[in-house]
Amino acid sequence: NKFLWMVRIGGGVFPEIKEPDYLAGGTDYRVDAQGTKTMLNSLMYRLSYYDFAEESQVMTGQRGYDRVRQYPIGKMNIKLNYFEEVFTSQHWMMRIYRVRDQPLRDPAKSAKDLRTKAKAEAKASGLTGGKAKSRSR
Repeated sequence: NKFLWMVRIGGGVFPEIKEPDYLAGGTDYRVDAQGTKTMLNSLMYRLSYYDFAEESQVMTGQRGYDRVRQYPIGKMNIKLNYFEEVFTSQHWMMRIYRVRDQPLRDPAKSAKDLRTKAKAEAKASGLTGGKAKSRSR
């Protein structure tokens, strides 16, 4: 598989990249549920398997089933914040992405941040529970 060559090349330039971190049990290259945390969270894995679960459901009737490796992939719901898919060939042999101008926002995180900011502003302005505090002059 070409994936490990990217790890080996990267490790030659950046010593913190270590091939055993990508091998389950230190010996097996796995992209299923037994894959290492490093493997399943790597950018290469995420770009390779982005939208794969949905597409395989249509093609094979099994969500996330990798026909080449004969098992389901380890991470099904991959989200990309900084990359946008531009092209994927018919058999997924080539995929092209572009870097987004702005990263996607996480709606849940954004809502939480807005609530926290609103509470802080209310506290700073003397508002509590939606009512204004009376201020004496």
